Amino acid sequence: MRSFLESGLQFNFSRDWVVKKYDSHRYYRGLSGKGLKGIDFIALNLKENLVAFFEVKNYRTRFHQNTGEAIYPQPKPATELAQALSEKVSDTLLAIDAITTYYQKSFIYRWLRPLYLRLPFYIGDRFFWTKVEDCIYEHENLAYVLWVELQEKDGKYQDQLKEETHRLLRNEFGVIYVADIEDHPFTQSLKVHLEG
Repeated sequence: MRSFLESGLQFNFSRDWVVKKYDSHRYYRGLSGKGLKGIDFIALNLKENLVAFFEVKNYRTRFHQNTGEAIYPQPKPATELAQALSEKVSDTLLAIDAITTYYQKSFIYRWLRPLYLRLPFYIGDRFFWTKVEDCIYEHENLAYVLWVELQEKDGKYQDQLKEETHRLLRNEFGVIYVADIEDHPFTQSLKVHLEG
């Protein structure tokens, strides 16, 4: 299992996934200084040649680590949250293009690229970004996962969020999911629970 903590949620990905906590990755840190925003995770499913962009928002009541004081986050309006995701997706796609364009400058990389695409296992950043680019642009196999945990289930809010996200990302290929612990598209290979 590959485990990541984000917004008070523990994400446990199966061995089928290679996952980068993108907004903490060294490439993102270099590009964020240029004004680019980034999604929380980029996940590559080697078995399915699938890339999933994860943006995580947890609006459940949590408790401050040091004081134990309750924190009651208020969900952003669906239009605002969808807009933020749309900007992060666009910037992340730009960054992936920049990363792979930089790699293309190397003769050795161009020579090894076909090998990277055939390998069924993970062997570092160049492999990861090469496979991500290939899944997105050659296979058009991309999922956008807006992971939203609410204190109480709100189908109307989730429908509005999905509708607005579809509208904003209508020019991008890929499948859009609004997910939470109880309902998400990767139930066989991803387990998520509240921290603690």
